Amino acid sequence: MKKLTVLVWVALVILASPSWAANLTQLVMNLDIANGIVPPAGPSRVRVPPGESVTLVLPAEWPGPTQWRKDGEAIPGATGSKLVLGPVTSASSGLYTVTGAAFPTITTGIQLDVVVAGSTGNFSSRVRLQAGADTQILGFVVTGKTTKTLLIRTVGPSLAAFGVPDPVARPRVAFYDSKGKPYSWVRPAVVLPPEYWTNLFASAGAFPLSGGEEAYLAYDVGPFPPGAYTIHVTDASGKGGTALIEAYEVP
Repeated sequence: MKKLTVLVWVALVILASPSWAANLTQLVMNLDIANGIVPPAGPSRVRVPPGESVTLVLPAEWPGPTQWRKDGEAIPGATGSKLVLGPVTSASSGLYTVTGAAFPTITTGIQLDVVVAGSTGNFSSRVRLQAGADTQILGFVVTGKTTKTLLIRTVGPSLAAFGVPDPVARPRVAFYDSKGKPYSWVRPAVVLPPEYWTNLFASAGAFPLSGGEEAYLAYDVGPFPPGAYTIHVTDASGKGGTALIEAYEVP
């Protein structure tokens, strides 16, 4: 059985839909260790629609105490393991972090963007793969009635250029539908050249990859009809490490 240690649901296509009637988003904070030499990785970025009920959650390993902050300012009374934002508005947008635990334990934060109804939100999240056959799983929902073309990447080796320690050596990504069945699509008969991916990354607003991640294995682009999906991330090297999961709508 595949190990599930992180599950984050986000709505990629922000449109009203009975399939997402709960309007709930739960986001789990990432832990990091500050060593005073290499800066921690940047925050995960998630976009949600106005009215979404958002809850930020500390992992069980957080050694407490706790003080939640928004844009560096302490949130009065926010000292528990969860921060319930409730139905969010544009004023809820900001960088959420946690302080209070003894050095060197820190969280990397979540940049929350509340987008206008009808917008499409990109998202990114950092995960940690344990050595062996570990799998990290993130979920997302495409709502509305229109199929969306999405670029989804699992970044590993290229993270070294940003000072991220111990990046995954051979990241792999796979997709599953709401019934747990593998999801894929028909791809071009010819292998797309590197220039295609470079231009695609630039048009989607994704940073270039310099560490050797492989097309169709670490990243892919294709159609996603309305529905719920999960992204399964693994490391073909079996060594584990840090990976960044990203999703972008292709313009």
